[in-house]
Amino acid sequence: MINRAKCSGWSLVLVVATLLSGCVKQLIAVRSDPAGAAVYFDGDEKGTTPVEFPFKWYGGHQVRLEKEGYQPLVEIVEVKSPAHLKIPVDFFVELIPYTFKDRHELIYKLEPVE
Repeated sequence: MINRAKCSGWSLVLVVATLLSGCVKQLIAVRSDPAGAAVYFDGDEKGTTPVEFPFKWYGGHQVRLEKEGYQPLVEIVEVKSPAHLKIPVDFFVELIPYTFKDRHELIYKLEPVE
């Protein structure tokens, strides 16, 4: 026989844990020398350097920088997840009522056009 009071208690615990659970804010910051280069991340324009923007998944991404008078720069970057977001640790991290920041900084030196 099922104890309904016990089931209701666990349901309440699950609902509260879900509402209080944390999350991870994933950010990419791009700087260049000189500043003011247009930044494209996976083909989408993100602004001019220095710029910071959110990203959705880990893995390979194309970064392109363009600035008049400088050679365009294109690079595939591998954005790796931090240790606390790897299975099975990520399950427990997401139960913590805190927003973690995972910030990746990319710095580039642009070469002038000859």
